[in-house]
Amino acid sequence: MIRLEGGAPGRVRVIGSLDGHGMRQLFGAISRGAVVLDLSGVDQSNESALMFLARLPKERCEVAECPGWLSVWLERFRRSAGPGR
Repeated sequence: MIRLEGGAPGRVRVIGSLDGHGMRQLFGAISRGAVVLDLSGVDQSNESALMFLARLPKERCEVAECPGWLSVWLERFRRSAGPGR
């Protein structure tokens, strides 16, 4: 489930599982201009969601409030993508 934070334009809070339908919602929110992704409520994620998040340009989207386990996986995916990918 994705919740758009009231009173915080451009901020999206992700709660629950980051896969399938939730990823479509997140992609739509980013396309509409979300620039801060609050991932504090994420309790699981699939590989394609991790790849998507790892490839987001840091100048376009900021990942905030990320659980430790998710930060570790995002960093692994970013390193494996290498520079310029």
